[in-house]
Amino acid sequence: EDYDVFTKLMQTVIEYGKSKGMNEIEGPFGFTDMDKECWAIDNFDARQNISTLYNPEYYVRFVERMGMQIKCTWLRYKMPANQPIPAKVARINALIAEKYGLHIRTFKNHRALRPFGYKMFHTINDAFKDLYDFVPMTEREISVYVDEYMPFVPLKYANFVVDKDDNLVAFGLSIPSLTEAYQKAKGRIFPFGWYHILRAFRKFDTIDLLLNGVLPAWQKRGVHSIYYAEMNKNAIADNVQTAYTNPQIEANEAVKIWANQYEATPLMHRAVFGMPI
Repeated sequence: EDYDVFTKLMQTVIEYGKSKGMNEIEGPFGFTDMDKECWAIDNFDARQNISTLYNPEYYVRFVERMGMQIKCTWLRYKMPANQPIPAKVARINALIAEKYGLHIRTFKNHRALRPFGYKMFHTINDAFKDLYDFVPMTEREISVYVDEYMPFVPLKYANFVVDKDDNLVAFGLSIPSLTEAYQKAKGRIFPFGWYHILRAFRKFDTIDLLLNGVLPAWQKRGVHSIYYAEMNKNAIADNVQTAYTNPQIEANEAVKIWANQYEATPLMHRAVFGMPI
């Protein structure tokens, strides 16, 4: 924790940016929107998902002291995964599914799931295009992420809502929480880290709500509630106790709808900072 070292590092980055014609510094970001981004700005000791960056409190203090200001904020939630599906939600979901001819797509194996991985990332491109600083993924990037994500998602936690023609409308993707497994592995696969990670996939009581989205043409029709209820049902069946969301942009009103339908507790605010250079 040394502010002088911090400013020297940041000044090096700023000078490099200026040499390339840049006039603003902003972050933290990854190389793509699927990479880790944004820092915690409160509740620093709260449980982290493996998809989020860890940072101590002084990171925030240092960037603010340097003159950087918050550009966008995210919020993570914690919720009981085994809470009963509200009767009202179940009734409305049934009506929505019947009205639009929708249903949850099931998969016998990961080979059958793979094509829907491509559909899912294209849905993300369409659904997230107006969100803060989102950059659509290229076909090459999508192929990489399908290879990285889909083989490790338990089939029953790949909850895809499709229409009568098997077109993807909305999706919710969850995985067993690997936080404790990564801690036990101490960040290393070998010699025994792989065992803790593999065991976490087979025996778990906590899940991370990894990704979700709804095609723009289907937004504001309540279809998101169908995949959330399916995740909820599967969590109850598996005796999963707790779910943690990934960071959700606070200004995105769409993510607040499900938070009002289920018991959910705000866990941690996160932010991206920026300033002119």
